[in-house]
Order: sequence, then structure tokens, then C-alpha cells
Amino acid sequence: MTTSNSLHGADTNTLPIGFTLAEFKIEQVIGEGGFGIVYLALDTQLGRKVAIKEYMPSSLAARKTDLSVTVTSPRHRETFELGLRSFVKEAITLARFDHPALLKVFRFWEERGTAYMVMPYLEGQTLKQALRARADAPPEAWLRTLLDPVLDGLEHLHANNCLHRDIAPDNIQILPNGVPLLLDFGAARQVIGDATQALTVILKPGFAPIEQYSDSVALRQGAWTDVYALAAVCYYAISGKTPQASVARVMHDEMPSAASIGSQRYSPEFLGFIDACLRVRPQDRPQSIAEARRLMDTRAPRAAPSPQPLPEPDDDKTVIRPKAQPPAPPPPPPQPTLTKPPITQAATARSRSGVIAIGAVAVVGVAIAAAWKFWPTSAPVPAPIATAPAKPAAPPPPAPRLPAPTSATAAVEQVMAGRSAALQVASQPTQTALTIARDAMQFNLRSDAAGYVYVFATGADASQLTLLFPNALDQDNRIAAGAELALPRAAWKTLAEAPAGPRSILTVVSTQPRDLQAAGWKRGSTYAAYTLGGDAAAATVSPAVLGAPICDAGAACDAAYGAAVFEVNVIEAPVAVAEPTRPPAAPSKRPSAANATHVATPSSEHKRQCDQLLQQAAIGGDTAEIGRKLAALNCR
Repeated sequence: MTTSNSLHGADTNTLPIGFTLAEFKIEQVIGEGGFGIVYLALDTQLGRKVAIKEYMPSSLAARKTDLSVTVTSPRHRETFELGLRSFVKEAITLARFDHPALLKVFRFWEERGTAYMVMPYLEGQTLKQALRARADAPPEAWLRTLLDPVLDGLEHLHANNCLHRDIAPDNIQILPNGVPLLLDFGAARQVIGDATQALTVILKPGFAPIEQYSDSVALRQGAWTDVYALAAVCYYAISGKTPQASVARVMHDEMPSAASIGSQRYSPEFLGFIDACLRVRPQDRPQSIAEARRLMDTRAPRAAPSPQPLPEPDDDKTVIRPKAQPPAPPPPPPQPTLTKPPITQAATARSRSGVIAIGAVAVVGVAIAAAWKFWPTSAPVPAPIATAPAKPAAPPPPAPRLPAPTSATAAVEQVMAGRSAALQVASQPTQTALTIARDAMQFNLRSDAAGYVYVFATGADASQLTLLFPNALDQDNRIAAGAELALPRAAWKTLAEAPAGPRSILTVVSTQPRDLQAAGWKRGSTYAAYTLGGDAAAATVSPAVLGAPICDAGAACDAAYGAAVFEVNVIEAPVAVAEPTRPPAAPSKRPSAANATHVATPSSEHKRQCDQLLQQAAIGGDTAEIGRKLAALNCR
């Protein structure tokens, strides 16, 4: 690493030492990986050391001479933007939480074609490094002392509808005082992986459960997903080996149980906890952190873990580079108060953020010409039918103003980031694959509180968003507490329309009707359209696209809302091609599978077949037969 003040070297994408980002002066490069760079910097205003994480996917982008970041090829633009949005989403997620086991984010911003997040600079070592430095397996008391705060942190995440989905030994950092910290939510990494490479490259084999290998709605991710990964970390700690990959265990489970490995060293309760949480089928595992805790004997002895010698980091994901003899950390400066609305992480339909990871999206089209086109007019948005709320809630403290979104994806992320934990909303499509001009989108929406329903969709044009409901054909958007709606209704049912590709549908239930017209929405012949980044968006409350709640004069106004999002995939109708009549071919000797040297790129049909087999395994199918089929299809 160079320490000169010249521009970055030709062989690196890092910013030069001494360069100033906002009020932060770069002092050192801590780590450089495939998806980002971490710097040690000086906060010139507060006089403290901080770590700055920069979004820099080296396979997609490069540093220009003016130090801005640009994609290396136009074909990478969409994937780069997906990762950027998820990087920002990860920053928002971490900034909302205040828990000793979760990494804090002081601030984040976008600049020079990329994004940055500022975190505390903390000394320490990863759990992976600590285990490698030991001569033998750690005692149970040491592991339990680390597990307790991690379990607390995960429980805090799950209570706010957020999943970690990347728990591994190198994503748990042990501070010098022995306190563990969960690192790297992996949001940008997951989205980029979905767009450019196989999931097995992005997921950590051995630590990722079977549901993370599939996009299928049937294999939902939830608290049980993190439960599996944490138990895999415990298995790694007591055995010294990475657990067998879950997808391989479906075919042939050769992994020795924790009970058989650690019977002479660990309590039956602790080993039983590990084995129960490592069951392949999601429904067979503990479904929550609380349930997992009950499997362990809480009366087991606790002992504060002694900091281990700090080996030199051997991976590029460590957020903070440890020092051989770290000085005593200074008292933490006062932190700004942050509101903490929950952040979505795809716990429903393969969500990744599974939150789902909101990706490149377009809307499900309609059969009529104007239905999904954006033809704004000066006509007002149809006003939703408003009824006085039974008991208006006290006004919540004002949310921090977020920057006006510049893309449909960013707008959806802002809405999901600001939803209320007290308003649970769920939406589920009845069909996830829709054939153009043949299938109609249909989904079920459920809310545990009464309110007003708004349905949005992002389009192929990243600068616009569509309001599907309420619309010119159907304005009654009320929903009762505990009620379930089947949408779209017959009056505005639509058929899938080109172009083919994934679509994302955002559903919102607001305690009050919303003034969308004032927020900048403009009505087309059937649906309203919203242009991102305009003056109207900047002038409204956060999140900009929801506008302001409509409340009776003099009454307390509750701006809270619940939200959910799901994805469907629009596909081309198959084209029937008559098979020409051919004379029988002479028999030829085909190479055996063992001698084959070429593996075709998996098609969507191949992936669908693999997903179906994984689903069958997860719900209790014949694992031996399924394993043979998975092997025959070369499913990874």
C-alpha cells in the first residue's frame, strides 16, 4: 500500500492517502475486497478516527483519474446500480439500529459515482482469526459468552423485520474487551451475485441454509435462516471444520453430528442446540431466536472470554485491521439520536434483501395501451375515500428527512425503511411467473390494522414509479383490521406485458389517507405516475413518494404506515416450432458424464427444475431420490 499523496496507483482502485472525503481525511487503506474498500480516516471536525467503507465492485467498475467511479462496460451499468442501491440500503439498515452487538453507521452519502458509509474505528479480531490462533477447540463457557450478545443482536434485528443472512466466523468480530460484533450484512454482495454469478459463489457453503440457494417463494427465509448460520458457526468452532454444504446434505448427509464430535467436551444441551438448529429442512429448526435459546441450558457457567493473540488478518472482509498491542479505546463520543423504523429484508418471497434484495425492476403490464405507460396529465389523482379514524394516535416524532429519491428502486427502499413495526402488512402473489399477454397478476394483501391501501410498481424507466391502486377504475382503498384483500379487483385486472424480466410490487397500508397529488403524482388515463428527483419530491415529507397524511383539522395526525414488497417474473410465451422430419441418425458414441469437459450455462428451465427439487427436499420428500436427480441435473 502506498503512503504517498499522489493519485491512486495503476494497479489499485483505492483513494490516495491524504485525500479528503467530506470532512474525513484518508489515512490508511484497511482492506480492499471484490465489493468494496475500507479506509481508516480522521474526522477533521470531531477529531476522531473512523472507518469509511466505499462501494467499489472491482469486477464492474474502476477509478478514473478524477477519482470518480465508473462502470467498465455499459452492460455492467444495471448491475452496478443494483449493488449501489443495496449498499445504501445496508447503510440505512445499520444506522437505524442501536445495539452493542450490531455495527453502527454514523452517516452515509453518495458522491463521485459511488457511495460511502462512515463507521466507528474499532480494534479487534474476527472469530475466525481467534479460533485459528487457538491450539484446541474453545471451551463452552467462552462460546456461550460470545453467543449471548450475538443472539440478542439477532433477536433485535428479527423484531424489526430484518435478517442478517451472512453470519459466518469472519463476520463476527471480537473487540479487545471480548464483546462480539456482527459485521457485513452483505446486501450489495448478494444483489451483485444474483445478477452476475452463481449463488454458490456468493453464499458461504457450509454456513448458508438450503433456502438461501433458491429464489422460490416456497422456500421462505426467516429467523430460522440466521439460526442455521449461527449454529454452523458453533459447529465450526467445536470441530475446526466447515459444515457440509446444506445443498449437498440434501443429496447425501455425511456430516457428523455435533453430539458425536463434542460429547467429551461440551454439555448435551449445547450440542443438542447446535444439531437442532442445523437441520436441513427449515420447518424442523427452531423458528425464532427465543426458541433456539430454550434449547440451551442457560445455567451453564459463563466466563468472560480472554482476548486471544491477534494474528495478522488473512482475509479482505475484516472491517477493522487489528493491531498487535491496541491502546485502550477512548470513551465513545455522543451519538446522534436516530429514529428506528424497521428495515425490510426479504423474509418472504426470496426476498435478498430474501430482504428481498430489490433489484432491477419493471411493472406488470396491462392489456390496454395506457395501463402501464406513463402519460402524465394535469388531472388530479383520484382521491381515496376517507373516513375518520376511530382513535387518532399521538403524532410520532418527525422522521429524519431523506434525500429525494433519484430512482424507482431508491424510492421503494425509502418506503420500506420508514415503515412502522407496529403495522404488520403481508403481500403474497398467487403466481410468481407470468407469461406476457396470457397471465394476470394476482396477489393477496393482509393488514393487522385498519387503514388505506396503496399499491406501487417500479418500471423499466428507472426515473418513474406507477401508482396501481387506488386508480381511476377503483378508488375504494380501505382495508379493515385483520382483513385480507385479493388484488387487483376485476375492474382493473391486468395482463403481463412486455418487456420480459423481474417486476417488484410495493404495497402500503397507511393509518391515514395520503395526499399524493401534493407529492408530485400525476394521473394518466388509468394509473398515476411519479417522476423521481423532481422539485415536488424534494418538497414533501419523507418518504417523498407517499406524500403527507390527510388528517382532520385540529386532530392528532398519525403518519405511520406498514409496507411489504414482492417480486414476480414476466416471461415470454414459448414459440412453437415444428420439428423438421429427419432420417434416423446413425448411432453415435456419446462421451460419458465422467469424461465430459463442458458444462452448459444453466438455463432458466434448469434452475426451475433444481429449485423444485430443493423444495421437495425441504418439505420432506425422498432425499435419496431427490439427491440422485440433483446430481443428474448438476444442480449447485
